[in-house]
Amino acid sequence: MFKSALAFLFISVGCGLLLVFTADLTAPRIEQNRLAARLDIARTLLAPLPAEVNLALPISGTCDAVLLLNMVSPGYAGDIQLLARWQPAAGVAMRVVAHSETPGIGDFIDHTRGPWLAGWDDTLEGDIPTIDGIGRATITTNAIKYAFSQALHRAEVHCER
Repeated sequence: MFKSALAFLFISVGCGLLLVFTADLTAPRIEQNRLAARLDIARTLLAPLPAEVNLALPISGTCDAVLLLNMVSPGYAGDIQLLARWQPAAGVAMRVVAHSETPGIGDFIDHTRGPWLAGWDDTLEGDIPTIDGIGRATITTNAIKYAFSQALHRAEVHCER
């Protein structure tokens, strides 16, 4: 029995070390892929992508032209990561970068799977209450509404400086 426990311990430690090594080995590549996906989404929001936009910053761009904001909103199954474009007098447009909402129910926020979020491009503060919810996805819809209001607020505060 002691030999079995010792063998199990060695196998467990070996597997754990292998997982840690694999995670360390793949982490830079995963981050590169996430940044590339974010860049593709930024290009859909801003074509062409201005030179002053830095996706690594929480807010980048200029107040007189365009701001790009990295947003996080609490969804049903976890945080929803979004990229928002704000332009003076035009409002906010958003795209989801990553989410863990329920497959099939919360997928409507993904612009590659449906037009719902793109339909709210150039949203102003007064338009937020009119954003229609999707049945059975109230928390997800409210997370998007919250993200729109936060993007407008953050852009306003940033440009007042």
